[in-house]
Amino acid sequence: MPFVHKLPRSRLRFDPGGSATYFCVMTTLAPRYRTRLNAISFLCFVGLASLPLALGYAIGGIEVALGFIAVTLVMGLVRTGGNLALPGTFRLAPHEAPGLFNIVESLARRAGLDRMPEVRIVPGGQTNAAATLRGNAPVLVVTEALLGRLDVRHLGAVLAHETAHLAHGDLILFRLAYTLQAATVLLGFLTVFLAIFSLTVDPTNAVFWTALAAISPALSRFLLAMLSRTREFAADLGASGLTGDPGALADALAIIEYRPRTWWDWLAGRRSPVPRDPASDAFRTHPPTQERIRRLAWLTKRTWGGRLEA
Repeated sequence: MPFVHKLPRSRLRFDPGGSATYFCVMTTLAPRYRTRLNAISFLCFVGLASLPLALGYAIGGIEVALGFIAVTLVMGLVRTGGNLALPGTFRLAPHEAPGLFNIVESLARRAGLDRMPEVRIVPGGQTNAAATLRGNAPVLVVTEALLGRLDVRHLGAVLAHETAHLAHGDLILFRLAYTLQAATVLLGFLTVFLAIFSLTVDPTNAVFWTALAAISPALSRFLLAMLSRTREFAADLGASGLTGDPGALADALAIIEYRPRTWWDWLAGRRSPVPRDPASDAFRTHPPTQERIRRLAWLTKRTWGGRLEA
């Protein structure tokens, strides 16, 4: 992996004098916030499961609906492939980036993870990081651009956000939610197909189920986006607790989001940042970056106790 030798190792050295206390603050989500988070997540899952359940009932009755939901849940919760490599990524060994592994290990320990996440790198790419699963094994994926662009403080904040996703169990929830959404789309097509043939027999029911099948994918997407945005905010809060420095994540988000205005943007009359579209915001899986920064800035001004409030 020749690109590994190009990593900015100087940026990944752990500074015992300046950054040792950076990873020494461990706070947890406040009980009130955690209760609200779990309630919103539960309601989103009820909605996500109700749509394929209703469409399955339209196709074959309650037995078919329950059977299809059971199969969908098993497919979402049980995944093999723990030994399969993630395409386009390369595994990093500790000796190749000791500073990076020092940060990841410290965050994993303070987040209470059962195992150290595997660290993989994407050569080049955009300034980004992600948490994922290989089977049920946690993986942190970072791009080479991220390592080159962020210093240790900002890099630690971004990795803390991804570690919080792992600690909160978000990857399992997202996997299950996407499986339910895919089931909704599949059953929606099948319902419309069967309803066409029943128009002459029972036109009222055929029109009703066709209408429900038509709007179900959009409703499913909306619920999935709401679930994802809620968990993203919680991961920001969790990252702030892991590092004790919400301002670092706010700064990192601003660095990652920043895109200089080019001459073509000027000629085309494009503004930077691009104005938000409220209609499309409802279906975004990530909250607007400026809203995340605003909340993190509010946290920075607070007096920190043992727990973080929403």
